[in-house]
Amino acid sequence: GRVKQAVRRGSEPDIIVLTKETLFFIEAKVSAGNKTTPSSPGKVEEGYTKGGGEWWSQVFTEDFQTIAITNKRYELARFWLLGTWIAWQLGLKFRLISLVLDGKDKTIEQDFRPFLKKRPHDFLRKTWQDIETFVQAHAPSTPDKALLDQYFKTKSMGYDSKQQLLGMFRYAR
Repeated sequence: GRVKQAVRRGSEPDIIVLTKETLFFIEAKVSAGNKTTPSSPGKVEEGYTKGGGEWWSQVFTEDFQTIAITNKRYELARFWLLGTWIAWQLGLKFRLISLVLDGKDKTIEQDFRPFLKKRPHDFLRKTWQDIETFVQAHAPSTPDKALLDQYFKTKSMGYDSKQQLLGMFRYAR
């Protein structure tokens, strides 16, 4: 048989957490940042702005061009659009968390939040170092904590120009 349509590329958040009150989407970044644009803006804009009963206008203060292209927040806008729509369908709050390294995207909350209409939702920037600090301060001494400690100490990001291993956290060697 003939293939009717090519499979389209999609994306999903790295982690989805569902509680009784809140849907969380967590987008975990290591070396990449949150500046993204669509590869074919003209082909995708209508789907985002008209889909879901024009949900875009329900959750954003600006148009697609301003958010996704001019300000390069395409991926965050996709996750916000999808996450708020799912949360609304389920009667839940929504939280989109951008998980980044400590030195990355320091102003992302101030840059992205003005595009979001006020609802029982929120956008947050958290760092891998925040997780490490929380685990150190609150996790009981268990084999799982020891495993996480080892991860934080040994997680690498590849090599520098001198072929020296780069540590992801403050334990760079």
